Amino acid sequence: MNYWKTVEAGDYKIYGKKFFGYYLNNRNKFRTYSLPYWNELNPNCIDEMLNMIPEMKDGLAKFGKIYNIALMILWDDKLQGLNAGVRTRMNVPIANYEGTRTSFYELTGEQYDNHTLSPGGSRLWPSEYKETLEPIASICITEPTILRIPEPHTVFCDTKQYPRVVASIAFDRDLTHYLET
Repeated sequence: MNYWKTVEAGDYKIYGKKFFGYYLNNRNKFRTYSLPYWNELNPNCIDEMLNMIPEMKDGLAKFGKIYNIALMILWDDKLQGLNAGVRTRMNVPIANYEGTRTSFYELTGEQYDNHTLSPGGSRLWPSEYKETLEPIASICITEPTILRIPEPHTVFCDTKQYPRVVASIAFDRDLTHYLET
């Protein structure tokens, strides 16, 4: 099973910085209702944001319509979980991503069942799993990457340079087929 695949998605270094700037200037349009590091753009503001950042609109158009986009801003590496509701997301690196890795795990049934749910429905496992389990796959996201997010995963910030910032995007089309080729 492929857990990730890098893809060509336009000039992400330009639109990533512009999206982060949009966030800094429009925090009232983002919500963190689910988890403190998850800064989700109000769905009613997506078209407005894309019109302000045409490089992003053009670079991502081939993947479908964006229906959910968030900035994941990590100030530590305590994250461990899986996302709810979609099979894939595209993560686009923005800041302090060098020296970080997203790692995937295979859990036993008992380990899998030992989770809590975030307010947004994401599963969260005990942080000790991160120290005791061996990842089955890992990637340093240095370019746009499609991730199989229903699988248990976490982020390690080995260099301890924070905040680590990526845009995490869900499209109206399932992107799983990219992972199967």
